[in-house]
Amino acid sequence: MEIQQTFLKTKQIWKCGDEIDFLYGYFVGKIEEGSLHFLLKATRASAGGYVDSFEIRGVIESHREELRDLITKSIQEQKSL
Repeated sequence: MEIQQTFLKTKQIWKCGDEIDFLYGYFVGKIEEGSLHFLLKATRASAGGYVDSFEIRGVIESHREELRDLITKSIQEQKSL
């Protein structure tokens, strides 16, 4: 809800086509950030390792339609309240 209310202000800054594009980018960034944080902690505890952020983005993007559908459904539910 908070993100939805601030979208109008950020639309011009981020040049998003619509609310779904903005929220998709926001959540992909959050998922990527959380994944990197977790993997960096895990690899420091092991015998060294390399974390490829492009690989993480690829995994997230492989679920693109699912994520967009969930965002769309959430927006519709929020508007119906």
